[in-house]
Amino acid sequence: MDLDYVVVFVVLASLLAFTLTQTRLPEPPANLNDFFTTVAVAAANPGSEIRVRLLLPSRVSVVASRKTIEVKGAPVPRSAVDLLDSLGLLESYSTYRVVLKLEVNSVVLRGGYIYVVVVSSTNKKITIKPVSSEKI
Repeated sequence: MDLDYVVVFVVLASLLAFTLTQTRLPEPPANLNDFFTTVAVAAANPGSEIRVRLLLPSRVSVVASRKTIEVKGAPVPRSAVDLLDSLGLLESYSTYRVVLKLEVNSVVLRGGYIYVVVVSSTNKKITIKPVSSEKI
């Protein structure tokens, strides 16, 4: 009788282990709103330097160059567009990109990483500098 319990326990434990190894957890969403808010605040306050953590799932990336910040794989949050517009920083926008009135340095932030980014600005330029990255 005791052997039956041991066999059942081993089978259930094996089934649990198999299920856990086969189950994939969904990737967390990108925190693009935090990123664009940081860009807006830094641009509105020339001379400032602000750190932000940017989580980019594997399907999302951010590319910045000239006056454009483009998000591939996710839309730019509407609240970020509204904030940039209210601060007078927005030249134009579409679902996946914003064009600013200030220059932006060229940077590519690939998906699948958590970045620590420093955003700083002068009167004419926004600098987005990744300080560290960690694979998700």
